[in-house]
Amino acid sequence: PTPEPTATPEPTPDAPLVNPLTGETATKDYSKTRPVAIMVENNHW
Repeated sequence: PTPEPTATPEPTPDAPLVNPLTGETATKDYSKTRPVAIMVENNHW
């Protein structure tokens, strides 16, 4: 008889997610989101 095939486990990430600006570990991956900036004109003198 042939042995039954076993399912291969999914690989888990070795290193936690690290914020490149602060160096702190992150719990959620924000790499696919776009940054948003708001510019306010401040020349009322």
